[in-house]
Amino acid sequence: MKNYKLNIHEFETFNKNKYIFDNNQGIVIPSSKEISYVVNNFQKPKETIVRDLEVKFGTQKSDAMSIYNYINDLISQGMFISQDSEVISCKNISYKDVLRSPSSQLVLILTEACNMRCKYCIYSDYYPGIKSYSNKDMSISTALKAVDKYILFHKEKQRMGILVEPSITFYGGEPFLKFDVIRAVINYCEQKNFKAKFFATTNGTIMSNEIIDYIIEKDIHVAFSLDGHKENHDRNRVLVNNSPTFELVFENIKKIQNKRNHVNKKQVLIFCVTLDLETDVEKIVNFFDENDALFSPYIVRYNKVADFGTNYYNNQDLKNNVLSKSFNKLYKKFYNMVSDEKSTKVTPALKSLYSSMFLVSYKQKFSGNDCKEMCMPGSKVAVSPDEKIYVCEKVNQSCPIGTLDEGLCLEKINSLANRFINIINENCKNCTVSRLCEMCYAQMICKDDLCFSEMACKNTFSAIKNSLTTFYSLLENNEKIAETIFSEKNI
Repeated sequence: MKNYKLNIHEFETFNKNKYIFDNNQGIVIPSSKEISYVVNNFQKPKETIVRDLEVKFGTQKSDAMSIYNYINDLISQGMFISQDSEVISCKNISYKDVLRSPSSQLVLILTEACNMRCKYCIYSDYYPGIKSYSNKDMSISTALKAVDKYILFHKEKQRMGILVEPSITFYGGEPFLKFDVIRAVINYCEQKNFKAKFFATTNGTIMSNEIIDYIIEKDIHVAFSLDGHKENHDRNRVLVNNSPTFELVFENIKKIQNKRNHVNKKQVLIFCVTLDLETDVEKIVNFFDENDALFSPYIVRYNKVADFGTNYYNNQDLKNNVLSKSFNKLYKKFYNMVSDEKSTKVTPALKSLYSSMFLVSYKQKFSGNDCKEMCMPGSKVAVSPDEKIYVCEKVNQSCPIGTLDEGLCLEKINSLANRFINIINENCKNCTVSRLCEMCYAQMICKDDLCFSEMACKNTFSAIKNSLTTFYSLLENNEKIAETIFSEKNI
């Protein structure tokens, strides 16, 4: 067969059952040694394949013909085989394309200052390609100017039929250092009758009673950076003077929850936990489980310290990987729990830790032939104190795509998108799980440009493989796991 090129990932569950993930269609099918042989040798003549099945595997001729016809039908539907010429294309992105994207978010980077010096922070000396902290603050006038632009933008999206709810996120540095700006923005939106959801990401150390009362009154969704129990949190998350912060953050969380309970107002807490090789993740989960009554309702988001573009791990023992050991130990507990069809009680911290393996089965998959089906620059924007517009808060030091005065610059958006796509076409066209990959602009930032990270790619590929194996192992033991434990609503 001309230009025969397989685009599959074969894997085996813990029960030794075989499957094939088709990277063309995003479908997983049960496999066997016979099916695998036909798929991997389909370029051979039909007669040869049927005879090989009879000789190599002792398959009856009628069964061999059935297997061949089954695979032939799937291939005729576009599965398994891709052409060498197939690449992701990126035609000119128009303003209408940006408007049609299914997201709408404004991120206000209120300050580049912070009262903490977390040892893994991207502004630290461990990230030589990123500039350090600064005293740049966003003025109230700049924030309201950004809100005005966003209101107009969101109304245009609504006229295009995109009915997504608008959201405004306060980011930093430490955003509550600019509490006056936060309050001004929310009051302004109320005056404009602009009903947006408000979010804030905070280190939780400067929560005055006034701030706490305002968070509760205005229903601000707060994400706390809390690395679990005291020992682990204080290992990295310290103030400028190197003082630990756990007790301060924990007390402020208790204040918020107690006041919410007092006014009978429930609000989902978000916890951002950063992991490195020295993290005992079992202790992290136990910490959240022990405080379930205090934190509830809550979710936990886990992120590993980036292992590219940094020398953070130079001081850690790569051979004694506590994170991996504890993760595997905790997995046994999780596996036994969810394998029982009657078990629906999986704590939020444990569920969040393994939710990524379920995402591979249902998350939105782009077709792989148009950059407009991936992250659309401009649909979510981050505005810096100097009024520059960026793709997101994680790409806020390089690659601007406009300014508040000029608006979105389509030339810069197209330039950024095409540089991203060129990297994908150059490095990912032979990947057998690219459809499930979530590599984005933020993971390709390299000083003032985009670049490909071999290490990030390797780690992402390994994570996807493990997710497929683990999730289908769980499905074999509990076919209802998707609806009872990992429903889209729960995640």
